[in-house]
Amino acid sequence: MWGVVNMTEKSTFASKEEELIHLLSTITPVQRLTQLSNGVAPTDAQLKALTSLEKDNRLPTPVINVLIEYVMLKTDVKFSPVIAEKLGGHLARLRISTAKEAMVLFQKQHRMFQGWLVGSRKTSVMA
Repeated sequence: MWGVVNMTEKSTFASKEEELIHLLSTITPVQRLTQLSNGVAPTDAQLKALTSLEKDNRLPTPVINVLIEYVMLKTDVKFSPVIAEKLGGHLARLRISTAKEAMVLFQKQHRMFQGWLVGSRKTSVMA
């Protein structure tokens, strides 16, 4: 579910997830959004949203980076400031403070949504 980690040297991490968490902990949100946007710099609205996530919601950099990954994965590689700010508020209210916690939360939400889809398909087939 999570982004690809491009490391050319032999990894010292036990898993790809650990390697990704390390990357998300050592890169700025602007750098991560630029990477995931194929080198295109963020727009002013996107930069404002990233600043809001950090200053207003007081989210740590690794959590913001996970949020960026999740939004980009769920919206066909489009970073919507509105979606990011709503999810950022949700993360802040839940007091999510690490990349791992954010990843676990988004994975749970993804599975829950997939369950709803399967349930609604069964209901529409039966009707």
